[in-house]
Amino acid sequence: MMEFAIFSFLVGTVFGRRFTVIALLPLALGLALATVVLNTHLALSEGLKRFAAGAIALQMGYLAGSIANVWRSRRAEKDDEYLDEHSAD
Repeated sequence: MMEFAIFSFLVGTVFGRRFTVIALLPLALGLALATVVLNTHLALSEGLKRFAAGAIALQMGYLAGSIANVWRSRRAEKDDEYLDEHSAD
C-alpha cells in the first residue's frame, strides 16, 4: 500500500508542476482504474483503503507540486530583477 501512495504522490507532484487543478479528476479516475486492476486479489475493504491512501497522496503531491511551481516562479522573478539592476552598469 505504501508503494502505491508514494507513486501517487510523485505523479501528483509532476502534474502539480505542469497542469491546472482540473487534471485531478482524470488522475483520480485513472487511480481508481489502477486500483481495480492491481488489487483484484484483495478484499474490497483493502482495495478501498489503498484507493483512499492513493487519492490522498495524489492530492498532497499535487499541492506540493503547485507550491514548488509558485516558489520557483517567484525566485525567477527576483533573479530577473537582480539581473535588470546590474546589467545597466
